[in-house]
Amino acid sequence: MPKRQKKGESQADWIISLGIFILYLAWFFLYIRPLTTEPETRDSQLRIIEGKIRQNATWTVTTVPLIISSNITASNEPIIAKFAYDWNDTSFTFPSNQSFALHDGRIIILGNLTAGKSLLQIARSPETYTKVSQAGEDLAAARDSTSVNRESFRADFSGSLPDTIVYKGRTVLRNFSIELDSTKASFHNSSFNSTSTAAIYKAQAQLFNHTSYIVAGKARVYSYIDLNNPLETSQNLTISATLPNGTHYYADEESGGINRTGCRNSNTNYLDVYDETGGISFIFIERANISLCMENSTLRLKAYFKLKNDTSYRIMAHQGDYNSTLRYKSPYTANFGAKENLQGLSSKKLGQLNSTAYAALRSSWAIPKTAEFSYRILNSTDGELYKYEPKAPDPSSNIYVKETDTRILHIDGKMEKAKIRVKTW
Repeated sequence: MPKRQKKGESQADWIISLGIFILYLAWFFLYIRPLTTEPETRDSQLRIIEGKIRQNATWTVTTVPLIISSNITASNEPIIAKFAYDWNDTSFTFPSNQSFALHDGRIIILGNLTAGKSLLQIARSPETYTKVSQAGEDLAAARDSTSVNRESFRADFSGSLPDTIVYKGRTVLRNFSIELDSTKASFHNSSFNSTSTAAIYKAQAQLFNHTSYIVAGKARVYSYIDLNNPLETSQNLTISATLPNGTHYYADEESGGINRTGCRNSNTNYLDVYDETGGISFIFIERANISLCMENSTLRLKAYFKLKNDTSYRIMAHQGDYNSTLRYKSPYTANFGAKENLQGLSSKKLGQLNSTAYAALRSSWAIPKTAEFSYRILNSTDGELYKYEPKAPDPSSNIYVKETDTRILHIDGKMEKAKIRVKTW
């Protein structure tokens, strides 16, 4: 007859069996854990190192587009635009390497124009930029006179106002003056400065400032009038000059010979006076009332227009007839667009990071003592740009690698595709 098992013994066996099973599970997980946690730990370290590289080497470059709508195609053409940013001329650059000058809220750029719309882009960063100089010694500028050697052009100034213009060995303009409501304007201060791009003459009156630019490579005087305060009443400004060599004129569609007596009047924004050799053009931002009168056997020009802020006019000497300058009546418009802040890796910061001691990076980045690391920055074709490898792994080491895409942002705002390749072991 079988012996009956006591109830207490059955419960004891069940408890022992459960205990053995729990010990087995504990042993299993203790054995398996190193196999599962090390890759996870290494992957976490790789992410941390990659993040630290980005954190330490990322910078911001601000770009601003200059939007140009041009009616002409011309090379090395002066482009003058309002410049509203409080930046000095070494705090930004043009990636296309234009030379430029800054003055009183305007920028003067020498660039190439193509008929239609185009962009010139400014790049600004915390770095100091080297100014691009206009090649050669084309512009010989002094307080009383500036020459554009390439064009055999010279403009003489008196009190920072144009006085005489000589072109190709001939005096084409002299006795320039400015009147305010038929009274000669009084200027209490004047200044001069120059760069390789432009000579700048500024005459200051109580109501307004008159600024003239002579730009490298061009036989021209660009003049701007800026109000010091809003006008209480409407006033007219008159510019006048003697033109020694004129025998013919062109104003809009009206043209003909110049009478040796009397006056010829026009309401226009373009007037050219020329002879068989060459001539001189006057181009106004708005229509002006212009008279050509013979005074004591010499031709005298007078042009009057409303005194307004940001009024401008250009004087252009030329060879041939008016067709040399007619296309410059309205050559372009230029306005700055919205700023954009770009981010990417800085070559300078990557270089600084590369020269940092290994122990310092390990400590700063909280790398465990049991782990080693290295990294490389590669270009889009896997060419090596930067290599940080103070230590090399042993042949027997387990090496873990992580590679991610990035971009190197250059000082001129240009982007370069790159990769970050991190190793740890």
